[in-house]
Amino acid sequence: MPDQPPNLNPAVAQKKFSCPSCGGEAQWNPAKKLLVCPFCGTTSPAEAELAAGGGETIVEHDLVAALRGLPDSARGWQADKTAVKCQSCQAISVFDATRVGQRCDFCGSTALVPYTEVKDAFRPESLLPMKVHETQVRDSLRGWYGSRWFAPNKLK
Repeated sequence: MPDQPPNLNPAVAQKKFSCPSCGGEAQWNPAKKLLVCPFCGTTSPAEAELAAGGGETIVEHDLVAALRGLPDSARGWQADKTAVKCQSCQAISVFDATRVGQRCDFCGSTALVPYTEVKDAFRPESLLPMKVHETQVRDSLRGWYGSRWFAPNKLK
């Protein structure tokens, strides 16, 4: 949507969804379209909880215009984070400042060095629920690169 200024008051996540049975943090399951507790397996409807959270309307912006007009006040994690760069695969990982990264999440290398960004990451204005479960994505990716003729055998 060109000619519209980016929304400078992004919606901020106010709470995590807890399991009504055990109190653990429930996770969104796109296949069931429900919140599912990974600890006890209890499912709960998300629609009522999300609607009660005062959900704002999601607006699509022109990417280039939104990034150019993004002020520095709309950047950053709003929490202490540590960024590291893998010396093997060059992947950048960001995690809580209290966590100590020991291996790269992407290639498993232990060669991690501190990484500083030129500019802070921008905060998302809104989030969309996933429609495909993580295991389905992994299976689809494995099927795809397994069907590549010239892919290295170690990739499989």
